[in-house]
Amino acid sequence: MYELTTGDIRTITGATTGWRMYVNPILGSMESVPQEVTDRIQELEDSYRKDFYAFYRDSMDKDKTRLEGEIQRDFEEDWGKKHPEFFDMDLLFAACDKAELEKAEHFINMAKEVFG
Repeated sequence: MYELTTGDIRTITGATTGWRMYVNPILGSMESVPQEVTDRIQELEDSYRKDFYAFYRDSMDKDKTRLEGEIQRDFEEDWGKKHPEFFDMDLLFAACDKAELEKAEHFINMAKEVFG
């Protein structure tokens, strides 16, 4: 079994950092966010890291020459289908009040440009 390097672990732990850089301003621009939304965000982030860890290790077991970006792209292709709300900000924040979503519209639109 492939033993992850420090760099591999850093890649896996930081894999959701970019996503959080879009989610956090959305959360911060709203005065009230349902607990179910914040709980789901944390669940998704934890699940992503856990699943990416296993996928990364398995990918490197098969081919140690793969680049981390390729591995992450392959992972997200399948994982995103199982967890569409991770990349779809409308789904992720669907339980929020319409007025609150309007406050976050700018940041939601920025995230949509990146995640589709």
